Amino acid sequence: MKFFFSLTIFVLFCINILSCGLIKSKNSELSQLNSQVQNGDLIFRRGRSAESQAVILTDRKSRYSHVGIIFFESEIPFVIHAVPGEKPNDNNFIKKEKLTEFLNPKKASEFAIYRSDFSKDIKNRAVLNAIQFFENKLTFDDKYDFNSDNQLYCTELVLKAFQPDLFKSLTIKSTNLNFIFGNINVIMPGNIIENPHFFKIINH
Repeated sequence: MKFFFSLTIFVLFCINILSCGLIKSKNSELSQLNSQVQNGDLIFRRGRSAESQAVILTDRKSRYSHVGIIFFESEIPFVIHAVPGEKPNDNNFIKKEKLTEFLNPKKASEFAIYRSDFSKDIKNRAVLNAIQFFENKLTFDDKYDFNSDNQLYCTELVLKAFQPDLFKSLTIKSTNLNFIFGNINVIMPGNIIENPHFFKIINH
């Protein structure tokens, strides 16, 4: 009996040490990530939800289902993004989350950071536009209508944050989706990734 009690204590001790090590490793990774990202960087993630899997199956140009734009507030990186129904009774407003929450393992299985070759001023203005979308309480566009500005889906938010400065030079191809009710053109994460103005700086 003493043997099994001692063995149990030993196993619990090992699990505790391992857990602490994993937590420290994760915190170290996030701390390093915080020092690598900049205002206006785009963060793509591969989600775990059924909706995310549907996007991944449809978008054959990338491994990612969602995108947001990074900005700093009091030296802490946040993400502005448009996503529906992540929480019960979600109001579907544009969201502002800490980078750590955006990358919560329950939401993301992998991610990548992309940076543009645009000037710092343009990227900073894109951030201000994205913040304005959030503060104006715009909601998620479940009709995926790029021509409407009062609702936005994730890639639409990113592009419209940049486009006031780059409407002519930032041309993004859309993906045509054929549904029972008709065809719609949607900007997929892969459509942004294939644009030469954006390049990958971090893959995880």
